[in-house]
Amino acid sequence: MTFSNRSETSSGLPLGADFDTGDEFHLCVRRPTPTVAVVEVAGEVDSCTAPQLEEVVGSLLRSTVEIVVIDLSPSMFLSVAGLRVLSQLDLVAGEHGVDFSVDPGSSHAALRLLQLVPIGCERRGRARAFDNGGPRSRPARSATRECVEAEFVRRRQE
Repeated sequence: MTFSNRSETSSGLPLGADFDTGDEFHLCVRRPTPTVAVVEVAGEVDSCTAPQLEEVVGSLLRSTVEIVVIDLSPSMFLSVAGLRVLSQLDLVAGEHGVDFSVDPGSSHAALRLLQLVPIGCERRGRARAFDNGGPRSRPARSATRECVEAEFVRRRQE
């Protein structure tokens, strides 16, 4: 996978990448405290976008965060490829001692698939619990509340 040269955040997360299909896929990484990351996933999580989700979240799991929450509320579609990536990320989190959870939120697509094929780390409402620092987290004086956006624009195949 190759990212375009748009720019990078200080943590090395890419701010953009181009793909060969038509819709948009957005990731927004919120850091309510230095040890918590909430990843909001908007658009479609399919075989084209799942690898980008895996790369961004995988880098968070290998960093200093203690809690990672995937917020699927704004997602419109979750494929089996996306489900497989979430399941693999749960295993990686366990290896690194990170508290990992997936919040389907109000996404009908995510709720339905996770009800049919539960992966064991679903926690509905978990993402919203961190809107104000959240459980088990105390906002540090230097805590960053920045939203790092990673937009993956996919172009239609010709």
